[in-house]
Amino acid sequence: MHIPEYKRPEGEFAYLVRREFIPVKQPPIEQISLFPTIEDDIYQNIQQLLKKFKKHKARIKNIANKYNIDEKAAKKYYEAALQKFIHKLNYEHYLRNKEYLEWMYTPEAQTYFRQYIQECDERVRRYEQEFKQRITQGKEHVVSIIINDPELSKLLDNPAFSKINYHGPFSSLLNIPGITEHDTKILLARGYIQIEQGDPDTILKYNFPAKKEENTNRFVCIECGIELDYNDIGLNKKLGAKDERFYKCPRCLGMTEEEEESTIRFYRSSGCNMFI
Repeated sequence: MHIPEYKRPEGEFAYLVRREFIPVKQPPIEQISLFPTIEDDIYQNIQQLLKKFKKHKARIKNIANKYNIDEKAAKKYYEAALQKFIHKLNYEHYLRNKEYLEWMYTPEAQTYFRQYIQECDERVRRYEQEFKQRITQGKEHVVSIIINDPELSKLLDNPAFSKINYHGPFSSLLNIPGITEHDTKILLARGYIQIEQGDPDTILKYNFPAKKEENTNRFVCIECGIELDYNDIGLNKKLGAKDERFYKCPRCLGMTEEEEESTIRFYRSSGCNMFI
């Protein structure tokens, strides 16, 4: 089956071209007048106007000042010239794709589109079936995550997860923006990850990515300057520290390594969400 090539709109004004696959009438033939109107003049300079000013309001104001007219009249002239330019672009696009557009309405094309839709439906059906199997096997989860917690921006490997609204497969978060195992543990502890489908006991068994870059905006000890992790902040809060002006590392808090580990184990076993 021969399918004519569809040529996509190109150039800096491609965004003005409609994507509807319908014929476009030829615009009126442009005639040079000895006494061009304001609209004619704007049309002749419409490309420069579109490049120079990004917003309609700024373009209209420029026209009003240039021709010493009120903005209501300027808007009328501008919109008429712009529509004329858009029509011209769409007609040129239509001519480039005339063969494709004519083919679209042939019986051969209709058969092709029906087959293509059937193939897409079959791929979706297989994906849904495989997705459900992965959930049953504990290899996939559907989660809901709604977060707006500024403190997390200094605790996570990926600060993007301190403010996110997401609903869908957990596996999709592994690539972009890239959730790490460390961040997953924190969000689970805080109750931000709500598992709607899948085995909660297997959500930490994914092949998590390494953190892509170091988060340089971390909490640090006010005395020695060492970087503090999630459990360090939990210890400080348990000891009464209200905010980062009082945060210290376990050593500067006067705790030995054994005391630190024992305290963290105790609170973690009790289900406290300040520790992972």
